[in-house]
Amino acid sequence: MIDRFRKVAKKGPRHALSLKTTHLVESCFGPIEAYVDDVITDQIIEFGNHTRPEFAFACSVLSPRAQLFDLGAHIGTFSMTALGKMMGGGRILAVEGNPVTAAILSRNLMRVADPKQRGRQPGRSIEVLNAFVAVQDGDFAIQENRANTGASMLVPRATGPNMAPAVQPFYGIDALVDRYFPPDYIKLDTEGTEGQVLTGSRFVADAKPLIYLEVNERTLAAFGTTTSDLDDLFGRLGYGLYVNSFDRNGGHDLYRIDRITTLTGRGAFFDVLCVPVTHEMYKVLSRLCAP
Repeated sequence: MIDRFRKVAKKGPRHALSLKTTHLVESCFGPIEAYVDDVITDQIIEFGNHTRPEFAFACSVLSPRAQLFDLGAHIGTFSMTALGKMMGGGRILAVEGNPVTAAILSRNLMRVADPKQRGRQPGRSIEVLNAFVAVQDGDFAIQENRANTGASMLVPRATGPNMAPAVQPFYGIDALVDRYFPPDYIKLDTEGTEGQVLTGSRFVADAKPLIYLEVNERTLAAFGTTTSDLDDLFGRLGYGLYVNSFDRNGGHDLYRIDRITTLTGRGAFFDVLCVPVTHEMYKVLSRLCAP
């Protein structure tokens, strides 16, 4: 798996991230690889993980044999958190669009999945896919954010003609389900394409998986989606919305669960756990939120 990603990174267009160096940093999972001089790396060094309390909250509803899509996996901080909760069971598909970051992601998951850290490939329960999660609708480029590599995003090439084209394949949720497996949990942080892939998914409408979603009004707007659109979608499909109202970052796994009724007007960006009212965790979370 690692060799395959190295080849992809070399054959593809030159990405700005390929010019950034990486190093091993101590995390709550042990040593992992991360970009030098990066916001996410700084959080890992200081707190043990990126948005550690948020991910602890998000993974609190994972079952030991969860079937998980980590869409917009970056260097693996969410998947690594999930691995600890899943205790060696279940399946993870981690999808990352940038080929350089995807290679780091693969190495990190190999490292964490193998306690002896001998560099062996993880079992078949973990797969890494170098692809973008989007409904392809034009000619896109990768807009790098060198200060915060997790905020790199797709943009129309017309707005940045000198940027590297996004040549990796594009997948919507349904195409990933057809190729891999039907997930019961989807973590979605794809810097703007979240709305289009959710509203365009037959699987989400029919199966109603748990969804952990980053909501960023600015990046959603770049792909023609508003928080009102998402409110309408989750209301129509019968989802309850829950947030962590305690620390977003911190050197602990503590969180406070609050129920919200709308995604609109909550600030620039935040994370939300979306739970169908038919799911067993809906009653559990409702009791925890009760005054």
